[in-house]
Amino acid sequence: MPAKTVTVVIFNNKDEVLLHQREDFRIWSLPGGHIDAGESWPQAAVREVYEETGYQIVVSRWVGEYYQPQMPYEGGEIKYVCLGHVVGGEPIAHGHETVQVKWFSLANLPFRFSQFMREYIQDTKQNEIKLIKRTQLMPFYQMLTTRYLIKLRNLRNKLLHRP
Repeated sequence: MPAKTVTVVIFNNKDEVLLHQREDFRIWSLPGGHIDAGESWPQAAVREVYEETGYQIVVSRWVGEYYQPQMPYEGGEIKYVCLGHVVGGEPIAHGHETVQVKWFSLANLPFRFSQFMREYIQDTKQNEIKLIKRTQLMPFYQMLTTRYLIKLRNLRNKLLHRP
């Protein structure tokens, strides 16, 4: 059975998108993560955004469901992507999963930013009615690198007694 995760696209009134720099891989990412047992994807979206950015959000709409069969989980990964809006909170300076939080212009997204994340932003901006269902595939070298890095991260977290 595929792992289930959520990713949240959040825009401000300047048409900028909220990103956080991940602590583990030092890449910029949209906030999101795994859906805990007994948790709905909207609940996970709110929790993950708060944990990774310090902002409180409400989920505005579901954008789509993206299947990534190459992810290193049994059955791959299903990612629920949604649009959220900030309703409170303050950006965290540094957290368990985050090095920094920053708003980026859509025309000036960071270099170290996944093509899949760019696709989620584009789909969120362009499609307000139809729910997207898509399979996303990585080039072979990227799949191998991703699997290797996730295994290293999991080993590090185990050695440091992190969840």
